[in-house]
Amino acid sequence: MDAQRRAINWRMDAAVPDRKRASAVGGDPVKMGEVAVVATLATILAASQVMLRAGGQHVSWRTMLTPGTTSGNLVWLGGILLGWVAGLGWAYLMTRMRLSAALPVYVGFAYGLTYVLSFVLLKEPVTRAQVVGTAFVLLGVMLLVCGPGERG
Repeated sequence: MDAQRRAINWRMDAAVPDRKRASAVGGDPVKMGEVAVVATLATILAASQVMLRAGGQHVSWRTMLTPGTTSGNLVWLGGILLGWVAGLGWAYLMTRMRLSAALPVYVGFAYGLTYVLSFVLLKEPVTRAQVVGTAFVLLGVMLLVCGPGERG
């Protein structure tokens, strides 16, 4: 049994760069600098989503790629560009950070910020259930980032 556990740990160690080795159970604590990078990418993604929605209200398939682009098309195309930037940043981040640590922060923060921006900038309606649900999502992200985590 001990040899089997060592073989599993060896394979896990080989998959994680030396400077970022994670234990089999809890992993290393998330560094605040990493959280800041993930939050920045999530902010870019949230801005992309709001721009796509705002610009998409003025874009049709006929006017999408025609010369003489309207301001709605520019906002929509800017949203696409920001989405690509967020995607490329995420791809780079995955070479530096554990997926299990980065994904909850990225998705949770992007969700919460998109929700707030759509309410403030797009004047979308809000229900109490949405506010409570969003608060729980953000609370869960904070627990993942700030919590002690499991140690083996």
